Order: sequence, then C-alpha cells, then structure tokens
Amino acid sequence: MPPLEALMAGCQAICSDIPILKEVYGSTVHYFTLHDINALSKLMSEVVTGKKKKRIPISLKKKYSWENAAKTIENILGGKK
Repeated sequence: MPPLEALMAGCQAICSDIPILKEVYGSTVHYFTLHDINALSKLMSEVVTGKKKKRIPISLKKKYSWENAAKTIENILGGKK
C-alpha cells in the first residue's frame, strides 16, 4: 500500500521488481532489481533530482480508490450479495 499512497499523493514511488508489484503497479512506479543496492541508490538519486518522473494513470486511481476498497470489504463481510 505505501507505493500506492505515495502515487495518490503525487509522489514518485520506487519498488523492487518482484512480480506482484509489477502486476499491481505496472509502469506507474520505478523499479530496481531486488537486492541490488547500487541500482536502488542510482534510481533514488534520479528520482530525487527529477531526472525520472512517472504519472499515475486515472485507471489505477479508480481501481484502487478508497471507495472501491470499501465496497470490496463490504462484499467480503456479506454486506452485499
């Protein structure tokens, strides 16, 4: 959730390139190879200095909105059938 919260706040997000994160965030975040500290350091520097920027697509905002999360939880708890 922290990368999504960062994106929703208009910030850039950096994630390791594990499959689940790529599935959720697609091309909206910056990725580094897991356990590659040098790649992470370089990417952090590029993001902080503004050399790398990404924008969150509207579709991701809608898919993971608080409203959709509440509806999903309500459905799981049996509020709607």
